[in-house]
Amino acid sequence: MSELADEFQSLLNAVDGYGRDFGVSFSSEKSKVMVVIRSEDERGSVWRLGENKVQQTDEYRYLGIWMSSNGCVKAKNEKISMVNQWVGRLGSAARMRASKYDVLREV
Repeated sequence: MSELADEFQSLLNAVDGYGRDFGVSFSSEKSKVMVVIRSEDERGSVWRLGENKVQQTDEYRYLGIWMSSNGCVKAKNEKISMVNQWVGRLGSAARMRASKYDVLREV
């Protein structure tokens, strides 16, 4: 993580150096960069990890949580959707139990 584009590129260069030292190669298909606060310089930046060009992305999944360049909006919406589903299920179960109780009370 870095606040400056040049600083971030030097971090990528350091990662590439460690990879070469320890015999680790990085896949350009699986490696992406997400820029959170974009300035004019960073929009057109070309990021490189060794010889490979690294693509920019607007979102990625980290430990099951979707991160996006404008915050965790997708993760928040997924959680709200799951809560609404469970509230609906619990409400259905409560109505079903209440109607069974009414039927039994009538008998």
